[in-house]
Amino acid sequence: MRVKKYTAPSMGEAMARVKQDLGIHAVILHSRKRKTGGIFGLLAKTIVEVTAAHDPDPGVGKPQKTVNQVNRLKMEAPANAPDESISAGEMKISSPDAIGSWLQRLQKAGLGEAETEKIKDKLFRVWYSADAEPGAKALESAVKEAVSELIPTPVPAVEARFVQVFGPTGVGKTTTLAKLAAKTVLQDKKRAAFITADTYRIAAVEQLKTYAELLEIPVGVAYSAEDIQRFRNQFSDYDHVFIDTAGRNYRNTHYVNQLQDILGDDSDSERHLVLSATSKLEDMEAVVSQFAHAQPDSLILTKFDETVTAGAAISIACSAGIPVSVMTTGQNVPDDLLSADRDRLTDRLLDWRNET
Repeated sequence: MRVKKYTAPSMGEAMARVKQDLGIHAVILHSRKRKTGGIFGLLAKTIVEVTAAHDPDPGVGKPQKTVNQVNRLKMEAPANAPDESISAGEMKISSPDAIGSWLQRLQKAGLGEAETEKIKDKLFRVWYSADAEPGAKALESAVKEAVSELIPTPVPAVEARFVQVFGPTGVGKTTTLAKLAAKTVLQDKKRAAFITADTYRIAAVEQLKTYAELLEIPVGVAYSAEDIQRFRNQFSDYDHVFIDTAGRNYRNTHYVNQLQDILGDDSDSERHLVLSATSKLEDMEAVVSQFAHAQPDSLILTKFDETVTAGAAISIACSAGIPVSVMTTGQNVPDDLLSADRDRLTDRLLDWRNET
């Protein structure tokens, strides 16, 4: 099965290119019109985008399905047939109901367009390469496999000595840091310390001091990059030092630029960008763009318990190419903290009620 995407000024030209490249037995999997070029939406040109597939053995078995199962597969000719140089009988657009249902489900889950397109392409490959029409379980397996392939390989958190979290305000950085420290102390039986540079919020320091008191670990309050370095040196014999940064408006370029001085350049450190799963995909994309210079090693995705859709959180990891290390599902410390893996993230996308 060979699948290719074509763009052309008109459907007729696109179909001609498909026929020339893949032959008259090619199947049009998807087509759409979109705008390109222009300035502020003015003078933009409309182009046609077509995804086509070619079966190298059109005479046996499988193509008969695309011809005879008209009602089930809803075969139809391109909408703008008058512009075509190819007859409707030579090429057809196929949109099986089962695949359409999965695509709608992914869209409702908030998955981004680019990721949905890739999953759609895989489903069509599965559909047209099968000797018989794939069943529900086969398509579900294909969806899960496609989602898993898109997600960057997750990484563990708390491997380096200095564990630093940063991100916009309100995403749960301090609580997440406390969970990581609690796991380190209570479960892993290691020595830990806190450093907080979040001196802008009135209750932030007291919140971290409360966690530190409960865990019986030291905490250093830093008002400058020099203070942070001093505490790094002071806590250098601890197994892990957890560094909290101020949550500020990510659109404040001055604050974001200051972050680099706070994070430092220790070789024995890891940087985690914290994002809320409740955020819109567009907002997450803006956050990732603003913090790109901080070079996060992983994403920590929080507040999965506060949203019914996980698509945006999954999409940002895929589109940014940044692995996920941790997901959180509540406010309880040290509970409600899950290590990220592909199966867990995929389950969250396809069934938000899955709590394990």
